[in-house]
Amino acid sequence: MKQRIAAIIKFFLKVIIIVFVTLILFECSYRWYVIDFYSFSWKGLNSPENRSKENVDLLVFGDSFSANDHGYVSCLQKLCPGKVIVNASSAGIGIKQVNLFASKRIKQANPKAILYQVYVGNDLIDVQNLSNWKSISIVRNLYWKITNQFMSISYLNQRMGALRKHETTKSLHLDEHFSKELYDKRTTLFIKADTESIEKSVTLKDDFLKRYLVWKDELEVLLEKIPLTTKVYIAFIPHCAQINDFYIKNMTELGATFSDNNNFSKTDYAFFEYARNDFKGNTNVVFLNPLTFFKETDTANYRLYYENDPHFNEHGNSEFARYLKPLIFNE
Repeated sequence: MKQRIAAIIKFFLKVIIIVFVTLILFECSYRWYVIDFYSFSWKGLNSPENRSKENVDLLVFGDSFSANDHGYVSCLQKLCPGKVIVNASSAGIGIKQVNLFASKRIKQANPKAILYQVYVGNDLIDVQNLSNWKSISIVRNLYWKITNQFMSISYLNQRMGALRKHETTKSLHLDEHFSKELYDKRTTLFIKADTESIEKSVTLKDDFLKRYLVWKDELEVLLEKIPLTTKVYIAFIPHCAQINDFYIKNMTELGATFSDNNNFSKTDYAFFEYARNDFKGNTNVVFLNPLTFFKETDTANYRLYYENDPHFNEHGNSEFARYLKPLIFNE
């Protein structure tokens, strides 16, 4: 009996060692980018003709706001039919992931200009995941802790999520009126983990200032990959709650709290202003803040964001493209 138990323990130890070594090897491969892990987005968002072109007019890096077949990048292309715009975005990524493949895409496209899209809502959470052992399950907390160290696990989760087509279920509710039950689960999870996470992302309150400093270092790495002769536009997409009381009310119903309304509602909010000031010495970099434009454009009869999802709706995508066009192409 003892020999059998010892054999079982030995077997499981071997399995654990194999899994751990495999994970380490995969993590190294991912961080060193030995293969093109995000080729699926690159091929899916760009035609073969555009992927093969050099000296393109604009190369876009971003997350799910940008990695959308019918998003603002496509709208911008329609507004500028004479320009060649290629999209190197991918859903579920942040600045750390962009830095893995940015050099490869820049070399492929040799762009005249680059747009890096920032999302105020979760870019700082992408730098370091939240943690709340009281309100969030142990499994979720462990996952967040592990993925802070092993970026490749987030990548695998993202790819498996795409295969399971989770977005199909969520998209059924995009055009419905706001409902706590129907709202994007990832957003509600962040709010449950930290009810002030939206406000902290905007104002860089508490531990989010530390997250910003890590994000800033990563942005410096990205800018170092870009030739000084290439114009870089860094566009901040605000969280919908920054736009007006309609979205604040919805976020409050989800459990979000806002204790510093003066700083939260400022057009020159901390996240954007810190970044602009920290990189003011980069002469080829321009920071774009569409918050005032969005506040003026979003109305009761013309919403820019979905009511049950933090992303742009059709109006938001077209308006953001309209905002970007004269600033990037000087037209």
